[in-house]
Amino acid sequence: MIKISRHISIIILLFFSLNELTAQNIYIGTGDIHYECSGYFFDNGGENGYSEDDGVVTLCPNNTGNSIKIDFTNYSFLLAQGDVLKIYDGTSVSAPLIGEYTTVNNPGLVLPTIANTSGCLTFEFITDGNISPVPGWKASIDCQDCPDINFEINVSPSEIIPNGYRVEKGVPITFDVDIPNATYFWDFGDGATASGQSVTHTFNPNPQNAQEGLLGTYQVKLIVTTANGCLYSIVYTFEVTHYRVVIDENYSVDELIEDVFITGNCGNVTNIHSPSNAILGGFGLHSLGYFEKAYSNFPFEDGIVLSTSYIDYVPEGPNSGGGWPGDTDLNTIASPTYDATSIVFEFTPYISEINFEYIFASYEYPQYICNFADTFAFILSGPGINNINAYDHDANPNTPDVNLDLGGLNIALIPGTNIPVSVTNIHQQIDCPGTNSLGEYYTDAYYDYAADGHGTSGIDMYGQTVPLTATAQVVPGETYTIKLVVADYGDRRYQSAVFLKGQSFTLGPDLGEDIISNNENITLPCEGESIILNPFENVQTIIGLTYEWYKDGVLLQGETGETLEVTEEGTYVVYVYFDNNCAGTDEIIVEFLPQPNLKEGTLASCDNGFGENVFDLLAVKDDILLNQSSSDFSFFFYLTEGDAILNIESNRIQNPDEYYSEDNVIWVRVENDEGCYAITSIELVLLQRPAINSTAITKYLCEYTETGLSTIDLTQYNEMINPDTSNGTEVIYYATADAYENGEAINNPSTYSTISNPQTLIAQVINTSNFCTSLEVTELTIHTLNFPEVDISRYHGAVICLDKNPLTPVYGGNYETLPIHTDLPADGTYLFQWIYNGQPIENDTPSLIIDQAGTYEIEVTHVESGCTSSSKATIIESNPPEFNISPLTFVFSENNSLEVYSISGSGDYEFRIGNSSWVDIGGQDRLVFDGISSGEHIVEGRDKYGCGVTRHSIVFVSYPKFFTPNQDGYNDYWSLSDIHYNYDTINITQIWIFDRYGKLLTTFPPHGRWDGTYNGQPLPSNDYWFKVEYVVLLPNGIKERKIFKANLTLKR
Repeated sequence: MIKISRHISIIILLFFSLNELTAQNIYIGTGDIHYECSGYFFDNGGENGYSEDDGVVTLCPNNTGNSIKIDFTNYSFLLAQGDVLKIYDGTSVSAPLIGEYTTVNNPGLVLPTIANTSGCLTFEFITDGNISPVPGWKASIDCQDCPDINFEINVSPSEIIPNGYRVEKGVPITFDVDIPNATYFWDFGDGATASGQSVTHTFNPNPQNAQEGLLGTYQVKLIVTTANGCLYSIVYTFEVTHYRVVIDENYSVDELIEDVFITGNCGNVTNIHSPSNAILGGFGLHSLGYFEKAYSNFPFEDGIVLSTSYIDYVPEGPNSGGGWPGDTDLNTIASPTYDATSIVFEFTPYISEINFEYIFASYEYPQYICNFADTFAFILSGPGINNINAYDHDANPNTPDVNLDLGGLNIALIPGTNIPVSVTNIHQQIDCPGTNSLGEYYTDAYYDYAADGHGTSGIDMYGQTVPLTATAQVVPGETYTIKLVVADYGDRRYQSAVFLKGQSFTLGPDLGEDIISNNENITLPCEGESIILNPFENVQTIIGLTYEWYKDGVLLQGETGETLEVTEEGTYVVYVYFDNNCAGTDEIIVEFLPQPNLKEGTLASCDNGFGENVFDLLAVKDDILLNQSSSDFSFFFYLTEGDAILNIESNRIQNPDEYYSEDNVIWVRVENDEGCYAITSIELVLLQRPAINSTAITKYLCEYTETGLSTIDLTQYNEMINPDTSNGTEVIYYATADAYENGEAINNPSTYSTISNPQTLIAQVINTSNFCTSLEVTELTIHTLNFPEVDISRYHGAVICLDKNPLTPVYGGNYETLPIHTDLPADGTYLFQWIYNGQPIENDTPSLIIDQAGTYEIEVTHVESGCTSSSKATIIESNPPEFNISPLTFVFSENNSLEVYSISGSGDYEFRIGNSSWVDIGGQDRLVFDGISSGEHIVEGRDKYGCGVTRHSIVFVSYPKFFTPNQDGYNDYWSLSDIHYNYDTINITQIWIFDRYGKLLTTFPPHGRWDGTYNGQPLPSNDYWFKVEYVVLLPNGIKERKIFKANLTLKR
């Protein structure tokens, strides 16, 4: 264990050393891309330097599928004031922004989001151009290889926006994520963080940072760490608003009237001023200014707000303010008044009627609707306007009208009445106590119930009216004065405000709302139609006006009339002049709905026989349209042109996708949702179907596979199925009946693989020019059958023994005939054909008895399918050897040897002498045996394949080496008679005996013997010599005389 631990320690040390050696420090550069998974990331100044240059760098993992990890958490992040680091979720600065980091807000751990498939991050450093007094940042570089994962966060309450959410300032927001068994880190982008799968956060941005209704925009980042250690990030943009109107107090009074309130750009408004407001009253806050709907539900997009408090309080309160004087004219209506805010201006209309839209709102709702009413008025004065006018001040039919001298006419009245708009006259359905009391005779028809309660519509006040219209008749060309004024009544509490809709005060030409597709109030004309633009429709104008019309900024020559006929889309502007002075101008955008642009069509259907021909009329939709999308139109089909033009619904073809007809002409009415239409015709044509041989086909395939399936060239059956192959027709095949019903043809019929056994395919003939198919089909059934299983190869190399020399005795061996069996039944299932050395044999049985060598082949045919298999085996002939033997040494030899020769036969042979080991002749035709003792010996030759043994015998006789003449009956004499009498090839003629000194002791003939005496006296024990004279018959028949000398021993 100690050794193992020591080795592990060494490996770990080496590993970290290698990392240190290969790690690279990255500095923010000029668009470089670095593929790194180790090292550190610095600004341009490095770890201890100071940076002054902008730079961009992209960091990517060095392996595809991995993702980069940049961690600032454990290192310093100090940017100078004015410097910023931007981090993007991708390979360039055009990728989504993850966050912006300045001064000391450390980015922490930064990861590519789960939507980032590159795994890369891009960093952009923007300096203020000065050398930084702080060292910048350091971050570690790492990578991770983790599986893809998808998750989302749930944010409530919220509004979904592109790439994020919009939430309300000061409202607790709940954040949930749908990944269990993980850890979660939330960075809300405003300096706050949290942990947990479900967390709550409240955004409270500084309202002074508001831009166009947004109080702040934050990048909210979530990092999820799963149980396997993988980290995943997701970033959303959060827009924080208060869903209230946006107030801008930087507009001058002139700008509010000329740029916001009045339409047109001619100077027919003069002497604009505000005689009473909070600023004039000595307060530092504004009581009039510009408002914008922003993200609120307020009915007007923008306009002017006049308040009895500070307009900064309008969106969110508080319900307080005021302290400046009231208005003398309003005191005539209700006294005393306080905190009056007013705008007065003169204008010269060139039309007979003026109007503008407004909303009155107040904190007096709903508490004081029966006894208290802040007051406001739009007082119009000028030619034809009386200073004293009668008003139904309390809307009570039981009380007389009140004549009030306001120096003009108050046109802030409930429509169609002389009842002034006020809290007591327009409010909710609340009965006021008492008889003939204030507020008793109210109307709620103009009360905005949807905005009931402060904040609902984007302002803090407790109630408001619906949009109302102030209107009055005027004399064109005369100058008028209007005073727009609101004030508190009775006290300075429960403030009120009037909202004047921007661009709603029309003094001159008014072309109306834009005629565009996203204007729900307008019905667009169709292409080919025309509309009339009339800047003074339904109003009287001053005599002597002249006109100029422009389209898309270009003067329309010759168009000088009061109206303009328009047949093309564009932006149209009219300038109206009086005495060569601009009396007014207006602009309108005109769009036309696309008119169907049609051509005549033809629809062909394959002839199914009379009464059975069906057409899909809807299939012509794209064909009859020219450069237009059929999804923009509706299609209606008729039998007559007149019905199509009149659009007689009862005469429409009710099932155009399955219309039964013969050759005919159908009329099509094509129209868009707005009713723009065109008419065309389509001709219905019947096409002839191709012929087919529908007789079912059954085929057997002889192909062995483990699955029982096969690959087949279906096109081989084309001519059987298609009777007219020369007429532009083809055969298509379907794997099953269901595939045929679904139109799923086989793509490669020439190499089709079957899917079942048997399998019935469907074949159909198709005309390749009109794609009509045959009415009938052909069933093609494929049986995939295995080849007959026959194998006689197990007999290959078998031996048959043949004795070609019956005169030579053979010992043992199998000389029976050899049967070959196929192991197949002889029941008529198969046909058998035996072939010997390429020639058929008259044998139709599953077995064959053979008695000669050669190559045998069996062909087996399955009777039903014709599938044929074959197998071969070669039989070897063998027999025992024919051979001769001859001694290579003769009598008197100390070491006998013999030769086996003239070896013949067709077998593979081996030989032995006696019981010695068998010796393979190794392809030789002779063999020599040495070291043979005297005596009789048997030489055997055999066939290795078991065809028996043939034998020859041989005798080797030597002279006696000693004798014992002691008359005991054993070896009493020394003689060579055995040699003389037993060897036909040796003829001894004479024998001599000598003592050791060469003295002749005796001589005798070949049949004689010596008894160990000399001259009748016994000789002592000793060695003696002998000499033999003999004649030998050589193998070639020649006789040769020889002499042999050797010693012998006499023992007593």
